Amino acid sequence: MYTSEEVIELIKKKRIQKKLSVEELANKVGIGKSTLSRYENKLRKFPLHDLDRYAQALGCSTETLLGIREDQNQLDTLAAHYDGEDWTAEELEEIERFKAFVRSKRQK
Repeated sequence: MYTSEEVIELIKKKRIQKKLSVEELANKVGIGKSTLSRYENKLRKFPLHDLDRYAQALGCSTETLLGIREDQNQLDTLAAHYDGEDWTAEELEEIERFKAFVRSKRQK
């Protein structure tokens, strides 16, 4: 389970993956752009009690944002890229880890 600092980092990462600006996500959640910016820049503590609004705006579960489990939608999306294959959740998670590993090598 993540700390509030780790949760906001994941929210920021998901916001960027979904190509949402700070302002767009703030509007979806119902807060000001400057408030979200302060959370992301760790100038203000992120309120975990609002997590469900962020999960809904980002199309994932609160459990995913808390680091409790992978979001099933993400696994289903990944599975769709491997036509005709019958992958288990564990295999799909391993594929995701490998993708992250390959991306990390690219950044060096």
